[in-house]
Order: sequence, then structure tokens, then C-alpha cells
Amino acid sequence: MFGSIDELQVGREAVRDYFGRRGPGVRVKDYPMPRVAELAPDLVATAGHVDFADGAELSPYRMTWVLVRRDGNWRIAQHHGSPRRDP
Repeated sequence: MFGSIDELQVGREAVRDYFGRRGPGVRVKDYPMPRVAELAPDLVATAGHVDFADGAELSPYRMTWVLVRRDGNWRIAQHHGSPRRDP
């Protein structure tokens, strides 16, 4: 997973640690339904915008995910988030 830092996060522990370093006040302010493209019956790619907020400070991001359905559950196979230049 590439989050808002340059280093690739690999494995559950790394991803858990990455999100654990976010400030306690960080929340999703706005996350409209992303565009979803079905690549196969159990494989989709998404792309959209999300706005995070830490108090009054807004952090607009682009987000992409590749989701795989396994045993009826959707799993994130790929995650990318990068800052947007303009809110």
C-alpha cells in the first residue's frame, strides 16, 4: 500500500502501523462514491476523491483501489492515495 508517504507498506502489520500513525483527530470529511470499473466478476478497480480533515485542516486526496472478492468478501488488493493540488 502507498499511503501519504513514499515508502511502500507491505503486509498487515505494516498497514496497521501506517494507519496507527495518523493523528487521533483525522477523519474522513467527504468521500463521494468513486468510479467503479468491473474488470472481472470478482475484480474491480475504483478511482475517486476523498477529503480528510484534522480539525479545521483539510487534506484533499485522490484514491484508487483494486478490490478482489474472495469467499464472498471484498478485499483491498491495491491501495493508492496521493494529495490533490486543489480542493
